[in-house]
Amino acid sequence: MKSHNQTIQSYFKYLHRLQGKPVTELIEIFNNEVGNRGWTSSRGVFLEALRRAFELSNYYLDPEVFKTNATSYARKIYLSNNKVLAVRS
Repeated sequence: MKSHNQTIQSYFKYLHRLQGKPVTELIEIFNNEVGNRGWTSSRGVFLEALRRAFELSNYYLDPEVFKTNATSYARKIYLSNNKVLAVRS
């Protein structure tokens, strides 16, 4: 099991890599996670960094996906007019 310091280091390493990517690539990464039921602490840290990268991108984020203290991976997302929106069925 990772120590708290290792977890924090991993988070910032992921965030640094993700912040340099265009939002379209962040969306592709997000969409690859939709439907993935596997869970590890490393994945949780990565997904938290992914969420933060979206928040720092200054795009509008659909509140049905990017909730106050959670992120829903139930639906894929897409970019439209500087807004990151959930795909509607």
